[in-house]
Amino acid sequence: MNLPGLIAFAAIVLFFVALFFWTNRRGPSRSGPPLDVLAANRGWRIAVKQEGLGKGRTISVSPLKPEGWSLVATRYSNPESGTMVLTTEFRTLTAVAVPGSLAIGPPIPLADKALAASFFAPGGIGGRMLPALIGTDEGGAFQGLELCPQPAGGFSAGTVLASGPEPSPAALAAYEQALADWQRHHPQDDRFPILLRHGNTLRLRLRTDLSGSDEIEAFIDLALGLAARIDAPA
Repeated sequence: MNLPGLIAFAAIVLFFVALFFWTNRRGPSRSGPPLDVLAANRGWRIAVKQEGLGKGRTISVSPLKPEGWSLVATRYSNPESGTMVLTTEFRTLTAVAVPGSLAIGPPIPLADKALAASFFAPGGIGGRMLPALIGTDEGGAFQGLELCPQPAGGFSAGTVLASGPEPSPAALAAYEQALADWQRHHPQDDRFPILLRHGNTLRLRLRTDLSGSDEIEAFIDLALGLAARIDAPA
């Protein structure tokens, strides 16, 4: 290859290298205004950390004034399975501490409820596996969950698991309303908000990593509204 050819080839290589790093620095395309604009408008602190040459990313959101809540959206590559792990989790404190633990997830088909009941029976394998599956870090707080086959108020929007007393009709009604509001614009399965509650800690988790400012703002507003209503009288 002659000198002009080498120069042209080097220029092409440098262009794609620059494009690669620029794309990773920007992150994926997002819906809505930039995250720094959202942070300024809402009085939040938003930090984006890129890892693993763009394959890993963490978006952290918290209020500038201490209000006791935070959101973390994470994507990372699992080295054992080679798959991408995607999560978004909102965490806050509620005014009321409840006994036991509560988890509400996607609905289970009626034909599978008998199997689910045995899976989460006292001492069943489901109650021991769930803490690892949902990534809890509260030292076994979510062990011993059992399926609530007929939740209060005829709740059917999701699957209810509880240890201790079953959730109140007010808590289920608040969650059902929040779920309906969210799913109206976010019907995807990986955007089903999974509720996890222990004591006065409330967590709302998605099986995807939100990155658009519109979705992040909507999910935080959803979670804050749910936290405010979950212990109100029905």
